[in-house]
Amino acid sequence: MSKLFHELDTPEQRRQITELERRGFPVRRMTRYHVKIGKVNYYITKGTITIDPTIRHGEKGFESLLELLDSTRT
Repeated sequence: MSKLFHELDTPEQRRQITELERRGFPVRRMTRYHVKIGKVNYYITKGTITIDPTIRHGEKGFESLLELLDSTRT
């Protein structure tokens, strides 16, 4: 099993991580609840998004995460 997936992930959580990888984002799994894409932190069970060092993104959820990541691509 990939270290990006946790045994207790839901099918939706697995789909989200797979989609991030498919789009070429550098995804790291920090904890069961937290994935990191560059300076962006996504708390996969709640949809909360923060940007390092301590900025909380105003939107929540996977679609908002994708919009943020797409807007910051170089």
